[in-house]
Amino acid sequence: KSWVIEIGDATRTPGHHGRYHVGRLSASRPARLERSEPLQLSSVEGAGRSDAIEGQSRVEVPSVPVERPTGPLSSAEQRLQGRWQSYDFASNSRAWKMTFDGREFHAEGGGDDWYTGFITLRSDEDPAWLDFTIEDCLCSYKGTTSHGIYSWDGDSIVVAAPQPGKIRPERFVQNRGDMLRLLPLDGD
Repeated sequence: KSWVIEIGDATRTPGHHGRYHVGRLSASRPARLERSEPLQLSSVEGAGRSDAIEGQSRVEVPSVPVERPTGPLSSAEQRLQGRWQSYDFASNSRAWKMTFDGREFHAEGGGDDWYTGFITLRSDEDPAWLDFTIEDCLCSYKGTTSHGIYSWDGDSIVVAAPQPGKIRPERFVQNRGDMLRLLPLDGD
């Protein structure tokens, strides 16, 4: 048979009873992402291009809670302190207002779209890591971590941070999502 729907006797149990024949099945070829050239970080004007992340990290997302870092702030953490406006790389539209106070972060997207938690930086990795552990929000990401990468570009910082639960990107490249450029806010 190729494909056929057979309806059985539905009076004996609630709902429907029957069979759905789809014919012969075979596995499809694996999906493959088109590779792009690595992203070249340059000026703020570049934020309007459709640039983003590609690739998967060799590091698996931990299933245990991340411990809050302690001790003095690194030079990268000190440089990140203050208020930032983020811009989506693909559309160059304003995305999040972010505040970093020590290792604490607060991200506000408007209305009920906000997150608080702490960051963990690893500047000894290539590319450098920036993880956002979410301690409070009004969604299902509470208690999860976004495993991202970052790079300084003059006074701005470029961050590729996928949704929590996804693995860390290996590099910045064009034509995908999840990438932001953060610019310092002088005052609001």
